[in-house]
Amino acid sequence: MTMLCKISDRLLLLLLSALAALVTLIPLEKLGVFGSSFEGQSGYAALYFGFPTLTVIFALLAVQFMPRPLPVAMRIVGWLALAIVALLMFA
Repeated sequence: MTMLCKISDRLLLLLLSALAALVTLIPLEKLGVFGSSFEGQSGYAALYFGFPTLTVIFALLAVQFMPRPLPVAMRIVGWLALAIVALLMFA
């Protein structure tokens, strides 16, 4: 059971890191950090370069600084946040 708990915790942290990276990229792309908005290419650079890079950085920080194993309340809040985002995306 502890191995399943570790895998679940890591998966939760990875998915939350990806969500945080996506939320972070929206204002950065609007500011033109990833290229000129006049060219229309800044969204592609943000998606293909910025998103994976920020996801890895956030995931490494989350795994490094989060307590192990994650508290039950933190797991519930994390999975509920991901479920709400998934429902909003597909609704």
